[in-house]
Amino acid sequence: MHSYQDEDSKDNKNPSRSGFMDEKLFKSRSITIFGNIDDKLARSVTERLLALAVDGDEPISLYISSPG
Repeated sequence: MHSYQDEDSKDNKNPSRSGFMDEKLFKSRSITIFGNIDDKLARSVTERLLALAVDGDEPISLYISSPG
């Protein structure tokens, strides 16, 4: 579904590519998390999970690469 990264990587020089990937991840019902997990990231992921839950009953894939 959607990819979440540290603040440093949010300065993406190609925002249309990010939107493209977000759309593809959402359609595939996948969420990716990279980097440290803080309150802001936790809230954002929760919002995405809720949006996917409302969108259908198919499984949601969550991929995490984080030290915590």
